[in-house]
Amino acid sequence: TNDLCLEMGIPGEIDHPKVSTAVDKLVAACKRHGKWAGIGGVYEPGLLTRHINQGVQMILAGNDVTLLLDAATEKARLIKECDKR
Repeated sequence: TNDLCLEMGIPGEIDHPKVSTAVDKLVAACKRHGKWAGIGGVYEPGLLTRHINQGVQMILAGNDVTLLLDAATEKARLIKECDKR
């Protein structure tokens, strides 16, 4: 999604209305040709929901670093919670 934003002249603005319009066009083209619509670089829950509702079927919603950090953060939270018991 960031690559698309850069090409559209709106770098980093993944929530820009132009991106939503482009995703609509992507989904429509994929449906016409019997393909799955997919995008990457979407990490925010609100945008994930929006794109899924638009018909996107495959989303890369994390990378190795963010997935590992999220898992480690959750594990640390669990350990702290156990300590309170």
